[in-house]
Amino acid sequence: MAYQDHILDPVKKKKGVKMPLFGLDGAISSDFIMVRWAYSDEVRAVAAKMTRELKPGPDGEAAEEGLAETLILEGIVQQVAGWSFKKKCTTKAIYEFLKERPDIADRIDITSGNTKLFFSSKGENS
Repeated sequence: MAYQDHILDPVKKKKGVKMPLFGLDGAISSDFIMVRWAYSDEVRAVAAKMTRELKPGPDGEAAEEGLAETLILEGIVQQVAGWSFKKKCTTKAIYEFLKERPDIADRIDITSGNTKLFFSSKGENS
């Protein structure tokens, strides 16, 4: 199959892909998070902000301690397009949730970067 036969799936681009969550017993639960592609406009905007804010100052000083961690988490927050929880999916709610659950933040980041999940082949149903 040629490169041009793979196209970005417009539904997945807009809504994200479903990432299942696991229950305490390790089994897949009914809860899930919708994850945006790492190259979506929302995620790329935060990446650009990180690049600007993490540059060393004119005196060569590194960015403020903890700023990098905060900006990385903000980037992962932008990778979340929605979730199945009863609590409304707001930027603040996502941030608070992922701050408490770094394991899920890591899974979101890995899923977001898995480009093949966001593409479909011509003629393939999405």
